[in-house]
Amino acid sequence: SDDKFVLHLKECEFRWNNKDNDLYKIMCLLVRKFSIKVI
Repeated sequence: SDDKFVLHLKECEFRWNNKDNDLYKIMCLLVRKFSIKVI
């Protein structure tokens, strides 16, 4: 499951870098902050 989560973060970064979607950026930030707290 950890590998899938890592892939999700990478995909998130890819979309962040290639698309101008503010809502998706916010979701990415929330996921990162949550993952940091969990880990």
